[in-house]
Amino acid sequence: TATVVLYNTGMIKGQGPEDPLEAWGEASYIIWKYNSTFYAARNMSTNLVEFSGTNATALWEFVRDNGLTNGRTWKERVVFKGNLEFTKPIKVGDYTILDIQGKIKLADGALATITGNDRQALIMNTNFHSGPGNHDIEIMGGIVDANKAGQTGQVENENKGIQLGWVYDISVHDVGVINGWAAGIAIFTMNGAPYNLESSIVSRNRVKNSGTNASQAHSGILIGDGSSQPVLTVVSENVVS
Repeated sequence: TATVVLYNTGMIKGQGPEDPLEAWGEASYIIWKYNSTFYAARNMSTNLVEFSGTNATALWEFVRDNGLTNGRTWKERVVFKGNLEFTKPIKVGDYTILDIQGKIKLADGALATITGNDRQALIMNTNFHSGPGNHDIEIMGGIVDANKAGQTGQVENENKGIQLGWVYDISVHDVGVINGWAAGIAIFTMNGAPYNLESSIVSRNRVKNSGTNASQAHSGILIGDGSSQPVLTVVSENVVS
C-alpha cells in the first residue's frame, strides 16, 4: 500500500528542507514542518520537493489530490507524524487509512474563516453531506483536538473532532478526541437502498471535554443511521469523560 506522511520535524532535531528523510522512504509523500512557519511536500519516488508553503491544510490537499492513486479499489495509508495545526477540515476519501501518529489541531480562530458544512468537524469524509457518500475509510491513533476554546461563533452541531456522514464499511479506533464543541465523534451511515448492509466500527477511542450545548443532542460519541434501513454499528471499549 502507498503511504503519505505528514511530518513535523520539531520531533527530531536537525531536520531541514534539504534532508533526505531516509527513515520515511516507504512513503509516497512526506509533508514536514522544519520551522515555525514553513512546510514542504517531498515526492519520495523522485525525492523532489514538489510543493511548499506556510499552510499545512493546503499541503495536505495537494498530497490527497495528487499523491494517492486515483480511482483505487484498495486502501492506501496516510500517516500524520508530529503535531500539526490545520485551518480547514481534513477531508478523507474512499479506500483511505488515516493513521495519526501525533496530534492534529484546529488552529486558533480557524472556524471563523470556514463556511457552510465544512464547519462540522476537523476530520470529515469528502462526500460527508450527500450521496454517493464514502466507504472503506479507517481513522486510527493519535490525538484529534477540535480546540473549541480557541474558536468563536460555534453553534448547534458544529466543530466536532471527527464526523463521517453517508458512509459504510468504516472504522474509527484508538483515537483520542478532545475539545469538540458538539461532539467528539459522530458517524452517520448511508441513507437508503442498496446500502442496507453498511457497517461502522467505533472502538477503543478516548473522548474528553466534548459536547457543549445542552439544548442540542450533543454527546461524546454520536451514532445515527439517517434512515429506516438496517444498520450494523459496533461501538465498543470507548471511554468518554
